[in-house]
Amino acid sequence: MKKILLRVFFLTIGMYTLLLFTSSLTTHAAIWHRYNPSLLGVARDQRILKYAGANWGQYEGYDQKRYFKDSNTTCYRYDARRRLMVIRYVNHDKRLKVNYNYRKLVFRHGQKTPIIAYYYRLGHQAFAYLYTIKFWMIHPIRF
Repeated sequence: MKKILLRVFFLTIGMYTLLLFTSSLTTHAAIWHRYNPSLLGVARDQRILKYAGANWGQYEGYDQKRYFKDSNTTCYRYDARRRLMVIRYVNHDKRLKVNYNYRKLVFRHGQKTPIIAYYYRLGHQAFAYLYTIKFWMIHPIRF
């Protein structure tokens, strides 16, 4: 009887510590942080490498200044393993019937000359690809 109780005790303790360890690894990527446009630094030069013509027309038609306006409630989430940033904007358009619109930035290459792929999502749509830009930074970005 004592052996069974000890096994159950150590099994529960092991599962509890495993749960704490895995939750502490994923919490940083799951927390929304306040977004500031200066996080991405200042670029000296930029060049568009690729863009999706079909999605670009839809994006411009959506009036991007209205749907993706920076405010105090704009937040971001960054995943360092995948070098992926998701920026959440408050949606003020009641026709979309959602609370937030999203932009997704996928970082590649380095920090001094990053290549960033941009995606957007309005309403309940899937993420749509916009364009990929290569930047030459004055100061390296931290992502």
